[in-house]
Amino acid sequence: TINTDKDLYPCVGMRTPGEYVVANFGRRPFAFDIASYVKAARDEALKQVQKASLRALLPSHKALAAAESADADAVQVAGMLAQRGGLAASAQSGVGAGDAALSIVLTHLLHSEHYGTARALIENAIGQHGLDAETNPRLATVLEQLSRQDQQRGMRRRICKHICDGDIDHALGLLQDAYPQVLEDESLVFQLRCRQFIELVRAASGQHIADSVPSDDSSLSAPLAARGSDDMMDVDDSQSASVLSLAAITNAPAGAHVKFGQIGSLAKMDPARLVRVLLEYGRQLQADYGSSPNPIIREGLVHTFSLLAYADPAQSPIAALLDPSACRPLSRLVEMAIMATEKAPRMSSLECICRQASTLLGELSARRNGAAALISVERDVLQAPGVVEPRAPDDS
Repeated sequence: TINTDKDLYPCVGMRTPGEYVVANFGRRPFAFDIASYVKAARDEALKQVQKASLRALLPSHKALAAAESADADAVQVAGMLAQRGGLAASAQSGVGAGDAALSIVLTHLLHSEHYGTARALIENAIGQHGLDAETNPRLATVLEQLSRQDQQRGMRRRICKHICDGDIDHALGLLQDAYPQVLEDESLVFQLRCRQFIELVRAASGQHIADSVPSDDSSLSAPLAARGSDDMMDVDDSQSASVLSLAAITNAPAGAHVKFGQIGSLAKMDPARLVRVLLEYGRQLQADYGSSPNPIIREGLVHTFSLLAYADPAQSPIAALLDPSACRPLSRLVEMAIMATEKAPRMSSLECICRQASTLLGELSARRNGAAALISVERDVLQAPGVVEPRAPDDS
């Protein structure tokens, strides 16, 4: 009997001069049918997994009744359907395996926002097991939640699309109406408003911004007089107009607070009005954040306003700020913030189970558990039956 608790090392002994050994590490078919041997060992390991009971790991109906999340609703509806189909355990023993499997599928569909598929699954089960949503309050609640969540998904996508398109003010207006809690995040709102200012600069690119400053506005007509002569050093004639525009923002008093969603389409705005909107928007940013106690916000504001320190921002050293692709990360941040207000989990129960199983198999394999080394969640659980993994190229 070989003691497998100790390290084993393959070795070859040679005694006769001129002997040689040919090693095959898998480039050619093995003389021993190792594939069938491994498959038999894997099948046996999978049988042991399938025999394992999950009863002790499943929540009780009492625990689910105390929960108020959408996932708990889905689990309870799955319990109704599974019990009608004879799949679940008794009410005293808790949730059954069929109940849990159906709930895991439902919650994954909900988390992945496949609301139509989730509804079809529920309605199909209703038809099979004779449940009636009109007489079952819990079932009716979940179906209503599906419709509401589908509407919320539509609103989220609409907001994110406006952000990706650079229409930040419109997105802020929708957030103000539908998700006011998101606007409580000062850092996120600041980033969105700075991005709107950048989009205004990008839309006004090529316009002579200083020409649109009203000549009868004393706060704007000679703002450079308020700046020291040292501040004017190194500013050539080509940049003086842009510096005038920057000073028009930083030195002028703030106007009235503008409600989000009021700017409108920049593409349809005439150049003179576009520049006036840009300057007014900059004034409001300066009034709201210029004295912020947060140094990161103050530095970000200066960095944003520095676009106007150049006659042609698109050709300036900070032209990267004008890249439209910078809107996409902001869109993702807003989407995550919205989902946080909806108390949606970061991942579905199914994804949690798969990740936990993969991690556990890795830990067991590292501890020399042979059965764990033979099982793969990706291959043995997630991959559809009959799908053949692509072969690695033969480099022999």
